[in-house]
Amino acid sequence: MLDAMLVFSDAQAITVDSACLTQPYVDTLAPGRAIEELWLVVNVETAFASANSTGTLAIQLQTDDNSSFTTPTNLFTSQIFAVAALTAGKNLVKMRLPEGLERYIRVYYDNATEAFTAGKVDAYLDTSVMLS
Repeated sequence: MLDAMLVFSDAQAITVDSACLTQPYVDTLAPGRAIEELWLVVNVETAFASANSTGTLAIQLQTDDNSSFTTPTNLFTSQIFAVAALTAGKNLVKMRLPEGLERYIRVYYDNATEAFTAGKVDAYLDTSVMLS
């Protein structure tokens, strides 16, 4: 069971660079948040495709002192995933939240080469993650 306030993306279609949409950010100072105990998880829900099969995707965890993310800091950037690796069910990120968080955090999807014609992701914070 996931806390709806900790879900960044729920089957979010990714075609170009974009921030998470389901929950545009998490306020780390909201009552009841035990941020140091949370894990960031990003999974492919629907396989990705691009016209010339050259699309790539990197996942970024960003933080800022304001909810508009006018000057975000990247705390983490994943490896660059080629479209062929973005298959349904693929885990892209599984990590504990790092130190250095400002008040707000979000997930940002960096599509560096070619727009995707298909592909959806789920991104959320969870209290427990099975390491495999």
